Amino acid sequence: IEDIIVANSYSEINVSMPSVVELGDAYPNPFNPTTVINYDMQNDGHTLIEIRGVGGNYIRTLINNYVQMGSKSITWDANNDHGEKVPAGIYFYTLKTNNYIQTQKMVLLK
Repeated sequence: IEDIIVANSYSEINVSMPSVVELGDAYPNPFNPTTVINYDMQNDGHTLIEIRGVGGNYIRTLINNYVQMGSKSITWDANNDHGEKVPAGIYFYTLKTNNYIQTQKMVLLK
């Protein structure tokens, strides 16, 4: 005699928008040659993501535009604004939007 198992499942798909603005970790970190920066936007708004060196020197702007709410990501290829490769080292990426500013650290290995 075979047992027959009847399985009913019900799952509710909950697609929700972020409840906060948040700058995520860069992945991979340390990285070479690229890294992906994740961020969540609670509301639509002007968004700026910049890369700076250890001494605060400006390296590159990844985003300086109006961004719609939701989970986002952007890739940095270790180039500056002139398309030149930057040296190995510690870099900081900053997200500025509406009334929010957050900075995280990442390491470029060569």
